[in-house]
Amino acid sequence: MEELKDKILFICLDEGLGEKVSKAFADSLNMHYASCKDLIEYDLFNSQAVYKECGEEYYLMRERKVAKMACGYENSVMFANYDIYQHSKEIFDKYSTIIYIKIPEKLLSNEYLISKMNYTERDDDLSLRANFIINVKRINEKSIIREIYKILGGIK
Repeated sequence: MEELKDKILFICLDEGLGEKVSKAFADSLNMHYASCKDLIEYDLFNSQAVYKECGEEYYLMRERKVAKMACGYENSVMFANYDIYQHSKEIFDKYSTIIYIKIPEKLLSNEYLISKMNYTERDDDLSLRANFIINVKRINEKSIIREIYKILGGIK
């Protein structure tokens, strides 16, 4: 079995589901939880204005700074959407165990629509890069968390 790092990063192509599952998992183990998107919003206060006024390069530099800070928390669970992961993957890969919550395209919520081409490319990329993959067959937080425990060696 692969050696676990003390930081776990969950990624899911359905942000709502990914955030719920990663937060519930952290709570079940009494671990610190951080949503990378929320941390970036907090750090930049108004990320859209920062992007508009300072440009993409500055915005991405600040985003990577937040990713590194989030990876500094001991015994923590984080969630990042695909784009945030992509912008800081070298940091996340170095400091955290990556768990991809793989949800079939047909089960994605309507809130986070991505094109079929983007879904396929993103799914392929995450399937190759993740340390562990949770194959979701139905949207049920408790059953997904049970699968996470199984792949991590029954830690609970």
